[in-house]
Amino acid sequence: MASPMENDFDALVASLVEGERERSLALAGELIAQGRKPLEIVTHGIEVAMAALDRKCTAEQFNLLEIMLAGRAVMAVIRQMFPETLDLPDPRGTVVVAALEGDIHDIGKSILKVLLSGAHIKVIDCGRDTSVAAVIKAAAEGGAP
Repeated sequence: MASPMENDFDALVASLVEGERERSLALAGELIAQGRKPLEIVTHGIEVAMAALDRKCTAEQFNLLEIMLAGRAVMAVIRQMFPETLDLPDPRGTVVVAALEGDIHDIGKSILKVLLSGAHIKVIDCGRDTSVAAVIKAAAEGGAP
């Protein structure tokens, strides 16, 4: 039997898996309005949706368009909850993240950013298809160890 908390997130999980960007944004907004914390939405919504997508991929029950649409819906919700302009007061540390040259997919990187921010760690995001030299420069300039 599902707990009440799981039920609160079921619609969000379903809309993310279906790649319904606008509906996912609206549902995440409703959860925030109900007092849910962004990290709860990541843990009980986004992570559960990503696990469901992973199971579909493992069972080869997907198509590329489904995965792309789901990824876009996930990224939209993450950006809604954790805007790029979000500044952390007195972060515990600094981490540089990037999808390196040749990699244009940044869903995993974006989820990592959310988790690090939730742990009160400043994240410097170098983006996608980034050279190693650019990552090293960002770390030096941003004070990351």
